[in-house]
Amino acid sequence: MTDERSNDDDSPVISDPPGALSEGGPAGARAWLACVLAGIAAGLIGFGLGEAGHDAYKPAAVKRQMGNTTTVRPSPEAVRHAFVLNTSLAHAGWGAALGIALGVAGGLSTKRKGRPLTGAVVGMVAGGLAGAILPMFVLPVVFHARSEWEVDSMVAGLPALLAIWGVTAAAAALGFAIGGRRPISQTVAFAILGAIAGAVVYLVVATLLDPLAETDQPIALVWRARLLARLSPSLGAAALLATVRPAAA
Repeated sequence: MTDERSNDDDSPVISDPPGALSEGGPAGARAWLACVLAGIAAGLIGFGLGEAGHDAYKPAAVKRQMGNTTTVRPSPEAVRHAFVLNTSLAHAGWGAALGIALGVAGGLSTKRKGRPLTGAVVGMVAGGLAGAILPMFVLPVVFHARSEWEVDSMVAGLPALLAIWGVTAAAAALGFAIGGRRPISQTVAFAILGAIAGAVVYLVVATLLDPLAETDQPIALVWRARLLARLSPSLGAAALLATVRPAAA
């Protein structure tokens, strides 16, 4: 039903139907469903890509003389370097998958003319690059804090986890903003908050299920925890992004 009101010239003014520009009602439900499905898809695809390349980089073994015994094993530096590379590889795949999914969801869930293909490309590139680059800068700081400053593993690992997941989700969400013509600043902020909320859920649930899985690390030891590590931040970010309204024309 339309609402007709008269202006000063007695010309009828017809209001927009519910959900036309505000993305409320059915349009809001469509956006929420698209984002949740995108979060699930990105989590599953990111998990699959991570498992396919799990431990792809092996630390190089070197001979070490300990008294009269010669051992062949990787040095601590080589182990850390391989861990950083494997973490970057896993998060690059997850970030790219999340960017594609959110870009498509943003383009298809707006009543305005969306750009799902453009959003998917932007999200894939931004999310993939963020996931690949962030661990290379964040993890060495964590290693240094543990070895030089004797910071507890959980205390050092948790901020690193939140930083990598939050910023990667924010970069991937650029595809959602471009594809759905959403405001970039609000999109980025909501993606970070949603990913952090998902990370908290992951830490609580995964720690209860697998207390020895090292869930404070970017790559947990148990596959169940790694699956939850991809699903939780993806769904958290996607769910909040569903509330972001299109930018004003």
